[in-house]
Amino acid sequence: MGLFGASKSEETAVGEKRAGSVTTMIEHPLDGTVPAPRPTLDAAQTGQYEELLVWLKTREGSLTDDEKFYLTREQLLRFCRATRWDLSKTQQRVEETLKWRKEYGTTDLTAEHVAPENTTGKQVVIGWDKCQRPCLYLYPGRQNTPTSARQIQFVVWTLERCVDLMPHGVENIALLVNFKGATSGKIPSLGQGREVLGLLQTYYAETLGKAYVINIPWIVNGFFTFILRFMDPMTREKLKFNEDLNEFVPSEQLDETFDGKLQFDYVHDEYWPTLVELANRRRQHKIQKWREQGGGIGVSEDVLKEGLP
Repeated sequence: MGLFGASKSEETAVGEKRAGSVTTMIEHPLDGTVPAPRPTLDAAQTGQYEELLVWLKTREGSLTDDEKFYLTREQLLRFCRATRWDLSKTQQRVEETLKWRKEYGTTDLTAEHVAPENTTGKQVVIGWDKCQRPCLYLYPGRQNTPTSARQIQFVVWTLERCVDLMPHGVENIALLVNFKGATSGKIPSLGQGREVLGLLQTYYAETLGKAYVINIPWIVNGFFTFILRFMDPMTREKLKFNEDLNEFVPSEQLDETFDGKLQFDYVHDEYWPTLVELANRRRQHKIQKWREQGGGIGVSEDVLKEGLP
């Protein structure tokens, strides 16, 4: 399933390619778009960040390279904001997240393992919004697999690839969900929805920039009524229903299923390799930059993304 749960209501079936349509990754945001400004730090917040960094430095010897690479300056600040600058809660969140990432195996999930989940294109990263966030499209109507752990693993794998793809100055994603054509058999269970929400709010702090949901059928109303009860107020503020998405995503990079001008056809054998290759290329670029900086905790993502391909 996608994050929330399958059918393309377009005339073209999934796997078919129209003349002139896009079937591969769009590598860069549109010219003229700019990242959203980052929150500025006051003296107290700067001091708390430094305390957190010192606390982590005392534990650096027990961390793997993957963990140290993950703990960038910006990631630590995202933890701070997510816990509303409560140092003890921030430390606890860091420990819980590192433990979860290791046990879940976020860096061990492979494209080959999750690829069967996306043969119908139910989760697609294509284009960038006006703040240069990668756009993650979800089409619950394209569900193609029975309930399994791999469905949630696919969600996690996709979030990790979105992080890999983020350009300079960008720290979160735009989530676009289109329920048009979804039926009761394609909608995720309440338990699955709550699990994914928990992952986003707990282990992907501040990764969700905006979430746009359109074409909600009546059978989904109960799902959202339930999920909203568990949604953090900060997350709830990012959720918008039935908006004109051309206001938030350049029309040229907004899929036509959301009333944009992008004519995108999901052809798995063309799209999937380009997503995997671009995400891997950018991740390897950042790892090399991190090593050049000494490979420690707290390296800035701005440094890691210098010259990002």
